[in-house]
Amino acid sequence: MDKSRLDKILLKTQAQPVGDGYIDIIINPENTYEFISEIKNEGFIIEGVSWWEYCLESISESKFGLGGQKSLYYDGYFAEIQINDIYHFNKDLGIDSIEKCLGNKTIINNEHEVLNYTQDRLWPGFWIQTPADWKNDRDSIIKYSSIFKSITNIINL
Repeated sequence: MDKSRLDKILLKTQAQPVGDGYIDIIINPENTYEFISEIKNEGFIIEGVSWWEYCLESISESKFGLGGQKSLYYDGYFAEIQINDIYHFNKDLGIDSIEKCLGNKTIINNEHEVLNYTQDRLWPGFWIQTPADWKNDRDSIIKYSSIFKSITNIINL
């Protein structure tokens, strides 16, 4: 396993780690297939997934998640969806099988409102198995995300 390669995958797929390690890496559903493919092809193990609600305007619009953080790559915010434990994947599970598991995800809140993975608001947070002392390249992620947002704003003018 190559840490520098893992950091490059995070940048390439606009993946946002919640902390300084490689657990709870939030990824836009549009980029999950590429992210999973690259991670698996480099020999990394995806331990599992947790879930985040993407809120475009502010964290207060969240109907499913708790507090969270601002997105580095997009204009919105992430609200962590409370779970007792991550959903664990078998280490031998293939890319298409992981995508199928994600695609079947549905969350229901106390008001019986439903949030599906196929909607734009439910984003996975992947947990990648790495040595405990590995830290992500947070400075590069912040720098790259700023460049990504600037280019996106120019394109969308």
